[in-house]
Amino acid sequence: MNPKLYPKLFRGPWPKNVSRAAKYSLRHIEDEWKVTVLYQCSAGERFLAVDGNQDDLVAKVNTIKESRGGGVGGVFYINEYCQILVPVPHREKDGTNVHVFYAGMFEGDLSFQFEGKPLYTAPIHSDGSSLKPGDEWVGPRPGIAYVLKAGGNDIYYETPALSGGEQPKVRPGVSRKVFLSRVLGAGGAWIELVPQFEN
Repeated sequence: MNPKLYPKLFRGPWPKNVSRAAKYSLRHIEDEWKVTVLYQCSAGERFLAVDGNQDDLVAKVNTIKESRGGGVGGVFYINEYCQILVPVPHREKDGTNVHVFYAGMFEGDLSFQFEGKPLYTAPIHSDGSSLKPGDEWVGPRPGIAYVLKAGGNDIYYETPALSGGEQPKVRPGVSRKVFLSRVLGAGGAWIELVPQFEN
């Protein structure tokens, strides 16, 4: 395999085990791969939403799965930076049962239909108008988990610690906690989080 095409471990937050409604999946439906997500439509009811117009996304996910020796199809994520993240089962004893690989950028939005109404991954209502802070989110709910620190003055994520180098590896038994304040600078997390809610 061309080394330039060989996928590398993703250095950002790795998705953890979450509910089925919090992740996308490739499923073989009507003789083709389609992007699906479980949509929590009401208490106790879930709907399998399908977007069948994503050939490029399907190819990117399946390329990673195949290159790492896994079967095609299955779970993947798109984070808030539109990065496609693909978890692949891992058999070595480094403290993780999956490794997460970067599959490129996703450009555009996913859209699904539920009982005649569109469900968007973009921040818009079913009528096409923009969501505003405080509006109810009615679309699908996949996402990467972050933690609001006690006191509400910072946000962080935890992820396996990786070694340096061209082909990073998981450092067995070592995790990394990344705080938003360390990325933005002192007070930055508070400045970013609070003002939009002051009015």
